[in-house]
Amino acid sequence: MPPGGVPGMPMGGGMPPGAFGGNPALVGQPAEFPNAAQPSKEPQSPFSMKDDGAPNAFNSDPYPYRPMRLQMSFGYSLLWFRPGNYPTLATTGSIADQIPGALDQPGTRILSGGTRDPGPSASFRSTFTYWLRDPEILSLNAEFFLMEQRSLFNTLESDINGSPILMRPFFNPAILAEEADQRSLPAVSRATLTDSVRTRLMGADANLKWHSSVHAEGAHFAIFGGMRWLRLDERYNSFDTRTDISGVGQVITYSDTFTTYNQFFGAQFGANYRYTLGRFSLDLGAKLALGPNYQTIKINGHTDITIIGGGSVSNSGQGLYAQPSNVGNYRAISFSMVSQADAKLNFDITERLRFQVGYSFLLLNRAVRPGEQMDRTINTQQQVLLPGLIEPNLPGPPSFRQSSFYAHMLNFGLEFNY
Repeated sequence: MPPGGVPGMPMGGGMPPGAFGGNPALVGQPAEFPNAAQPSKEPQSPFSMKDDGAPNAFNSDPYPYRPMRLQMSFGYSLLWFRPGNYPTLATTGSIADQIPGALDQPGTRILSGGTRDPGPSASFRSTFTYWLRDPEILSLNAEFFLMEQRSLFNTLESDINGSPILMRPFFNPAILAEEADQRSLPAVSRATLTDSVRTRLMGADANLKWHSSVHAEGAHFAIFGGMRWLRLDERYNSFDTRTDISGVGQVITYSDTFTTYNQFFGAQFGANYRYTLGRFSLDLGAKLALGPNYQTIKINGHTDITIIGGGSVSNSGQGLYAQPSNVGNYRAISFSMVSQADAKLNFDITERLRFQVGYSFLLLNRAVRPGEQMDRTINTQQQVLLPGLIEPNLPGPPSFRQSSFYAHMLNFGLEFNY
């Protein structure tokens, strides 16, 4: 043993400096193992998890977790839209009146017309978001929704004796007075009148979105711009059957069809605000699109006369509100605006699954709708063989009268993050 100590040990019996030795200047303080890591200064996104380094003895995952790049949400909505307005379509009246069923007669009561509200409809929507940068600052967003075709029917029917009186009212410009087209009349004819209204709405948009922050907690802003498409299709159709019970022996069917199409394409811009607290987040958003609305109106009508025990005579060119003077296809372009406001509450069930519930308001400010293209001013003398010699030749082509269409949506959905 060397004098004064243990072989290989420094004089005085102290521990040798090394990997397990403390700092000689910090006498009595234990050494730290492993060394404390510095906290990351990189902002963390609620949709990203990142590994700080390569695999080592304290990280069993050989592949570091990658940022989530894709979000997909699928939802269901209850939708209430503004009902269409229609002229007076059917009346009943008194046999004692001069013209039973005409609107200016004392015994006339309105049976059909005005506002036609179909109630709530179902809508399905999907949204896709792809993040272009890491961290999540820039994204591409696309959304599509489709409303079920909503149909509303109204049927009126007389008994076998032709009671009650059923009429289709109109204004006759030849005599400047209200009249009514006979459907059922006691001891003369019995009838069935059917009115149907169909509505279908769909739309899509695509946007490039910039996000102000990717912090998981607190406020988050985003602005975006892109394109929007919206389509609104509506149709009114009447189908009447009049059966003679006075001995003439004929059945007459009448039909009028008014169909409108609105197809909007426009440039869109908007903004979103999000506030996140733990698993909950609140989204508020607004977007506005401006552009052309390609509008189409189609008017068709027919009258078929069947002789009981004989043949049939078909006049497919006109009904009552659809006359030779307005039957056809008409097109126009209107500069329109589509605006939308959204509010949504989110709850993160897991890191990859989110539940959403919210409300949306959608507005198309200049739309053509079927009831507003129907003209009650009808010159029935057009039914003669020389309609060009009869004046006035009414109703004329549709005037493309426009109104606002809006919809309220109660939304439910699930969002998946990858």
